[in-house]
Amino acid sequence: MTIDFKTRVALWLANDRRCFFCTEPVSISNLDIDHIIPQKIDDKDLMTLKNETGLPDDFDIESIKNLVPTHHPCNNRKGKTVFNPQNIIYLLELWGRKQSKIEVEIQKFKKQASNDKVLKDIGIAVEKGDLSLIEIVGFLRDNVEYKVQPKNEPIIISFGINLIENGMESNVESCRRLETELIETLNEQIGSIFKETEGSQRTDETISMRFAFWNIDISVFEEMDITPWDILEIAPYSDIYDDDWREVFPEV
Repeated sequence: MTIDFKTRVALWLANDRRCFFCTEPVSISNLDIDHIIPQKIDDKDLMTLKNETGLPDDFDIESIKNLVPTHHPCNNRKGKTVFNPQNIIYLLELWGRKQSKIEVEIQKFKKQASNDKVLKDIGIAVEKGDLSLIEIVGFLRDNVEYKVQPKNEPIIISFGINLIENGMESNVESCRRLETELIETLNEQIGSIFKETEGSQRTDETISMRFAFWNIDISVFEEMDITPWDILEIAPYSDIYDDDWREVFPEV
């Protein structure tokens, strides 16, 4: 089963960006999604396990109730291990406390995607001359679940490169070229406003850049090739900065 990017991020955010098993922080570039009850358990063993744990017959091991965010190493260590019934009950109950947070994050992404579609439809209608100003206002009122405007808090997305792992040089010219290429890719493929929040951070081994995005549907990153960059972090502006973004970006 392929887990879509929005669900992966929702699981990660709901667990406070931590690995479910070791509880240590995990970056999105090092994120795996694992099954508490292994994905490849056979039907007979699964039925026995359901009887032993009291799980309903229709419990879906591919549902978010059984999917947890982990580090690559923690996921690899667990492998196909089937926990004993008592441990499974405990882990599922523990993860069950996060289900409402997961649903909130998923609904946020769904609303954003819906709003993006509405705005796209409006743009097409305006170009054709099919909508007047009054009709546009009414269309927004009736179709947008929350106001899509620059007053919405931006989402911060951080990108990074490990120069050593990619066999790249760390000189100033090479770093500038990589940074420019990332910004050009975002300009070409992101249909929303974005601003760099701070200067790029460079070491002998890594480069990182952080941007604020307004009204973005993060699923665009599923299809976007940002190689050799990785996404390191996705979070609301207020989770990272203490100041008011309106004062930092008054022009937006």
